[in-house]
Amino acid sequence: PTGSCNSMAYVSDVNIPDDTKMTPGQVFTKTWRVKNNGSCVWEAGFKFNFVGGDAMGSSALVLDKSVSPGAEIDLSVAMVAPSKAGTIRSNWRMSTAAGAFFGDEVYVQIVVGGSSTSATAAATTAAATAVATTAVAPTAISDADLTATAAAPK
Repeated sequence: PTGSCNSMAYVSDVNIPDDTKMTPGQVFTKTWRVKNNGSCVWEAGFKFNFVGGDAMGSSALVLDKSVSPGAEIDLSVAMVAPSKAGTIRSNWRMSTAAGAFFGDEVYVQIVVGGSSTSATAAATTAAATAVATTAVAPTAISDADLTATAAAPK
């Protein structure tokens, strides 16, 4: 398949809406819902990559399952709010295993410096959902199985 058949469309923020207040060093997991709106299957090994702004201690997420055209998937990345105060943004984009970027760029934007009303809930969610994914052979999956999570930052 060529890069032209791969496409990703942003659907929604599942959690951490724009300008969520965070405390310095707060651990959280950002989840976006996206759709494979191209004509090619996203193979296991495709990567959801940091492409700009502040990585907030995160790393690329590697898909461990294939995603069929028309399917939606939740992509989750464990992050840590930086120690500097202000509005912080992290931009992300999907790529093939070979590194060819495609589709919409998505982002998380937080405000660091105030007290967070959901710090404990966010940290608990991050700890419960932060598991490493690795590339495996593509398998048949149902839409209900489409969730990917990146490893927690160290």
